[in-house]
Amino acid sequence: MAYERHAPIVDLIARGDSAACSEFLADHMASARDRLIRSISTPAVNEAEVRS
Repeated sequence: MAYERHAPIVDLIARGDSAACSEFLADHMASARDRLIRSISTPAVNEAEVRS
C-alpha cells in the first residue's frame, strides 16, 4: 500500500482529530472496497491497473 494513502491518517492522529480520522478511514475503506470489487469484476491488464 502506498505511503501517500496512509500518511494523512498519521497527521490526523497526531493532531487528535478523531472526527477527521473517522472520515478519512471511511473514505479509505470505501476506496479499497471499490478497488477490490473492480479487480474481481474485471480482468486486470496488469497489476498496476488493479492498484489504481
